[in-house]
Amino acid sequence: GSHGLGQQLYQKLVSKYCQRYKNFELLIVDKDIISQDNCAFNVHFLQHDFIKRIGDKIDYFSSQKYTYKIVINNCGTRIEFHDFLQSWQNSSKFLDLLHINVISACDLLYILKPDYIITVSSILSMISPKNGFLYSSTKNMVSNMHESYVQMENKRGILVLPGQLKGTDLFKKFEPMFKGNFKQVVSPLVSIDSLSDEIVQAMGKLENKVIVKPYYGFFIKILLFTPFWLQKVLRMLSSVDAVED
Repeated sequence: GSHGLGQQLYQKLVSKYCQRYKNFELLIVDKDIISQDNCAFNVHFLQHDFIKRIGDKIDYFSSQKYTYKIVINNCGTRIEFHDFLQSWQNSSKFLDLLHINVISACDLLYILKPDYIITVSSILSMISPKNGFLYSSTKNMVSNMHESYVQMENKRGILVLPGQLKGTDLFKKFEPMFKGNFKQVVSPLVSIDSLSDEIVQAMGKLENKVIVKPYYGFFIKILLFTPFWLQKVLRMLSSVDAVED
């Protein structure tokens, strides 16, 4: 909740719900401290780095008798983007990535047992860049976790599959996919303001849906079923394999 998309969601949820409804409580779990100035009384903060298991830190909230519970899994990080051999030289980093991107989300669902979940994954959960398989694999796992959870009886949720987000630190050094003069048309950076608006609006209606931004994400899966020679051409045009730290 302290940066990027999480901060946008936090601010909009406070404005739309916490300040208007006394029986709506919001818990923010983040490793960075958030200013509590001018916050509603029903907004709670818990400082925690998800590189470690959260354990009993949220026992108080898990024991409360809430009428309806929503969990937003927006925790995520990445490690350097290099090819397979170079990435696996320091494979211990992958365990940290798993804890932050996947295990944190699973722990929150297991402990809180929400009625509704919002899972922020990535378009890269559907395709792996040559140099980003570790990150992509964790995003694929959290997408599969979401699918499994919402298939349980009376569970609902939103799976968010964004491309590169505008104004965030995660991929600020990277060019958007589809380099060239037309990249802003084919592969625009995703506005965290408009994306958070869409998430909050869908959450307000308790919709079951998948949000994919930008539109090229709808065609990613098709790439896997094309002939290999065509895959090579499309991957080259997209610059997906050119990304490297």
